[in-house]
Amino acid sequence: MEPENREFGRFSGKGVLITPKILERPMIKWEKLEIILYTDKVIFEFVDKKIEVKIEDIIDVGVELPKKVLDIAKATLEDIKYHSSLVVKIEGNGEVIIGFAPETSIYGKAPIDNFLRKLFYILLNEKEAKILYDVKNNETKSWEDGYLTFIEKRIKEEFVVRIERILAVKVKKGREEKIYEVFCNIKDVEIEEMEIDGEIKPVLQILQIKDKRKILSYLCTKDKKVKLFLLRYMITLLNCQHVGILRYLQDR
Repeated sequence: MEPENREFGRFSGKGVLITPKILERPMIKWEKLEIILYTDKVIFEFVDKKIEVKIEDIIDVGVELPKKVLDIAKATLEDIKYHSSLVVKIEGNGEVIIGFAPETSIYGKAPIDNFLRKLFYILLNEKEAKILYDVKNNETKSWEDGYLTFIEKRIKEEFVVRIERILAVKVKKGREEKIYEVFCNIKDVEIEEMEIDGEIKPVLQILQIKDKRKILSYLCTKDKKVKLFLLRYMITLLNCQHVGILRYLQDR
């Protein structure tokens, strides 16, 4: 487990605080924004205000910003091609959206992705999960108890090799440890209902293609927020926004 109260990641760029009252204004102001991620909280530093939110008060990641907010950004800022958002719960204000974007698109999407990788690590690492991995036709398998984990993988892009943390599922049985890389080469994602411990529960059905072979797996998490963050992780960092049910999550 990561130690608490240390800086884990940072994003510097421009941002906007969105509430129902702000949306009523004719102009919505984008301004300088610094986001500092800790293992137990997130701090948003705007020009004239500072907002501190506990990790457990993050409600959603990567929701689409209101059209009015994007239209104003296109008219008043240099560029808004790449952007993302966090939905957080603030005491006295309820749920608000904080949109953020790099200073300029010449940086590409990298500043956003680098920050989100660290955020999803905090949100998902070591969360409990059950898995049925590589289920074949008419095959009976037992659910395995495990947890979400991030493993280091060597990623080669042209002439550059970099190390990246990749989400996976770890299962332990006695001294044996198995790692299921269920979040790569994804071709379809659906929600199914299956019986687990005598109860019917919604689970994620994930179809992958590995070595030209189809691999069908099922994943269950107790926490609904963890399940949502898993879907957001696949959309924002794995570019699966057009895959299965993930196509419809953009309209949330």
